Amino acid sequence: MNDDTSPAGGASRDATPSPAPNSIRPTHLKSPAGGSVTEGPPVWFLDVDGVLNIDTDAPLDGTEAVGLVVRGWPVTIRYRPAVVSRINALHRSGLLEVVWLTTWRQDAVEVLSPAIGLDPFSVADEPTEGPSLAAHPGNPLELTWWKSAAAQVHLTRRHQPGFIWTDDELDVGRAEVQSWAPGRKLLLAPDPQLGLTAADLDSIEAFARGHKP
Repeated sequence: MNDDTSPAGGASRDATPSPAPNSIRPTHLKSPAGGSVTEGPPVWFLDVDGVLNIDTDAPLDGTEAVGLVVRGWPVTIRYRPAVVSRINALHRSGLLEVVWLTTWRQDAVEVLSPAIGLDPFSVADEPTEGPSLAAHPGNPLELTWWKSAAAQVHLTRRHQPGFIWTDDELDVGRAEVQSWAPGRKLLLAPDPQLGLTAADLDSIEAFARGHKP
């Protein structure tokens, strides 16, 4: 299954109890060499700005705003509590594993998450060596987008071929991701002035429920 952004529906505010750390149970698959590899649920790479943090000053129904200080800079976060609740519920269910892939890096865990009520998700692995990396996919020198490289490293280390990625820049970086990940994935590029919607979350849940290790 390739990219799919079509399903729609309403967002749920229900949250399930937080499971023990080992509640996301891996599935053991036989490798071509006769051994086994471990594959968990699909990873959901989650960005902040334009995805959780809505890029607008216009009033939107169902949103709240909170002021933060990040690396010494004041930042206003406009977000939807219903979206936060459903992200937590999906992660806690074991259907998928939420992983931060954002320029916020560890600040997403230590600063953003407690301020808006998100669980402390892990941060994606990043390559420590290799070709020069570009900060943005639309770069004129055709360097590797650092997020694409980080996603590839993270998935390879964990033997997780199926994944979800929500990032408002994915429409620019989609071709690069497709070049190394032609298989099953869900790539969603939200409108940064709307952020993640109920329809996006329905698509993510449907993809995760249909994941076949």
